Order: sequence, then C-alpha cells, then structure tokens
Amino acid sequence: MSAMVESVQPAGWRALAWRAYEHLPRAADDLLRIATRAALPVAKRHVPLALWRGTASDGHPATVLVAGESRLAADVAAAAFRGTPTLTALGTVPLWRLRRELARRRADVDLVVARLDRLSAALALDGGWIAVPEWVGGSAAVPADPWRFCAGSNSLQANAARARRAGFAAEVSHDLGDFAAFYEGMYLPFAQRRHGAATLISNPSRLRRCMRQGALVYVVQDGVRVAGGIVRHRGAVLDLVVLGTAGGDLAALPSGALFALDVFVFEHARTLGCSHLDFGGSRPSPLDGLLLYKARWGAEVVDSRTTFYDVHLWWPRLGRPVRDVLARQPLVVRDPDGLAALWADEPSARPLRDARSVLKRLRLLYLLGATPATLAEAQRIGIPTVTAAAGGSSVLRIAEPRGSRQGE
Repeated sequence: MSAMVESVQPAGWRALAWRAYEHLPRAADDLLRIATRAALPVAKRHVPLALWRGTASDGHPATVLVAGESRLAADVAAAAFRGTPTLTALGTVPLWRLRRELARRRADVDLVVARLDRLSAALALDGGWIAVPEWVGGSAAVPADPWRFCAGSNSLQANAARARRAGFAAEVSHDLGDFAAFYEGMYLPFAQRRHGAATLISNPSRLRRCMRQGALVYVVQDGVRVAGGIVRHRGAVLDLVVLGTAGGDLAALPSGALFALDVFVFEHARTLGCSHLDFGGSRPSPLDGLLLYKARWGAEVVDSRTTFYDVHLWWPRLGRPVRDVLARQPLVVRDPDGLAALWADEPSARPLRDARSVLKRLRLLYLLGATPATLAEAQRIGIPTVTAAAGGSSVLRIAEPRGSRQGE
C-alpha cells in the first residue's frame, strides 16, 4: 500500500500532455525517468530559504535553516522544537548560488534541512550532508500461499483471521469502464480522508496507464465492492499503485478489507508468475507504521522508483535540537552501500525493538548517543551499528561499524 500521491490535476496543455502520456508504451518509462531527473534543476532553478526559531526540549534556543519545501522537510525541522517555532522567510536563492549561501549561513544554526532533487544536490551541496530519500519502497517476495504465510507473524495472523471471518472475496477487472467509478468513488475520497490537507492526488491519466498495464483488484463483500487497488504488471514485478475504499470509508482498515486486498494482490501476482510485489512508497522512518507492516510481509526497504527528491541534513554539532529530531523521528538515510537507519538514543531500547522488522532489512544503523541498553538491543537485532557521541554530521562518514548481522 502506498501513502504517496503525486500531483493535482492539470489543465490546458498539461492536460494534453498527460493524455499523450497515458498511451505511451511501457518501454518509455526509463527514458521518462532520465528526462525528469535532467529537467528538475531547470524547472526549479530558485530555492526558497526559511529560518525556523524556537526552543529545544532542554529550554535552550534552537534554530533550523530550511532550503526547499516538502512535508518531510517541514516535519524534520519541526521535530527540533518544543512547541511551535516562528518562521522567517529569507527569499529565494538561485540554484547556482545555493552552495555558497548555505555555507555562509549554516555555522549559525543547529541544523540545516535542504530538500533538493538528486542532480541539484550534487551541484549545490558540499561534503558532510546526509541524504534522506523522501519516500522508500517496499519490495516483497510473492509467497506460494499468502494466507499460510501469515502464520509466521502474530499481527498478520490476526488480520488474516479477521478478513476470513468477514467473508471477503477477490474480483479482478481489466475493464477500463470501471476506472472512473474507482477513481471518483474509492481512490479520491479515501486519499483525502486518510491524508487530509497533505493529500496530493495522482493524475487520472497516469493511473489509467497503469491499469492498462495491469488491472483493478477488488475486495467484494456480499456482492458489493468495498475496496480496490490498481496494480501494474512489470515483468517479474507487480506494482500496487494506489488503493481506495468505497466512499473513502476508513473502517476498511480495522475491518480487514485492506488487508484482504493485499492478500488478493499477492494471489494475483502469483497467477501472473511474478516473483515480487512492489508495495509502493512509505515515509522514510523505521517507525513508520506502513513500512513496518510491509516489513512483516518480508518486504525489503528499497529506493522508490517514482521519487526524485531527497531531504539533506547537516549539523555543526550534535546538540539537543539534532538529538530531538532523530529521537522523535528516526530516519532511513542513503549510505554508499545502500540504505541505513539514523537514530538518536532514547532512554529505553523499546523503540529500537519495535522497529526491528525494518531495521533487519537495512544495511547499517547509525546510533547517536547510544546507551548500553540500546547497543545490546542492536546486537540482538543483528544490524551493524555505528555510534557517535558528538561532532557534526560528517562524523558518521568516518566511524567504523561494530557488530554483525545474525547468521553472518
């Protein structure tokens, strides 16, 4: 299941472009991604800057410099403060001048948060930055029997029992005539009710194109379609693109209807001969509930194919504001050899234990200010751990990992 939705519906020439896109062959996808990456620095040549000021949890002043705009960037910045900070807009900076502007301002703040596409980041940022992907994907091997697979997890087993009691059945449609009812009656209201003001709606031309390359999978109860999702067949992979419930009913979560949808999508993937299911995007945190759910299905944490932006972090010292950010919102970060976790210590090892299903699928844990209890928990999880007690963000790049994965 994906929490990620993309763009408001366009008008004018953009609408014509989207309609043309809808009929492009699947082979055009790689070329479109390359073109998009190359075009972003040109399309967004000016970067807005803002200074956030407030109080950290220890009562001392805290300041965060934010370059660019996104929900993740704002959430990371807000986590540095106790209460609501004040924001001062500093205008926009041309991309070609951003490196110099950030270098000039960053020594006077506790944390810098810069949201940039990857090509712009390579041009505008110097060393010592930590990159956080805006979204991460979840790729799970398709089990031979999804219902039986659930027996290996207490939470999946409970969901499976609830879905079986409800008597849900699967229906697969390839009829494009069903698309409008799904889009207007399931997808839109569900996305808007679930994500509220943060909702951005995926363009219908994009979703119709995905359906042309896949299908609509429905959950049916007593002859009524109560939930559904668009899936796209991509070689050995089936993508779960978007989903929705009848009328946007959020009760489909506790009722087990959306869990049943996942099982039916796995079963559909098996009939197509697919080896993996791509669950779509999740927020980049080991404590994200959606990412934890996917990990229980055995999903590996991978780069999202549809995300072009990272949120980059830099700090001059490991002060209270940075510790607060990374304790309240531990993050999945890019590492030279893959994806890792970045976490500041809590008084208890419990949060680390709660996130173990995700942590076990990452290559490394950067743990700042670790206590013996959290180090022992990391050892039990079996994830190599880098520890740091002080220093700027660049200290993580020179520390050596300790511990090893279980079984290695």
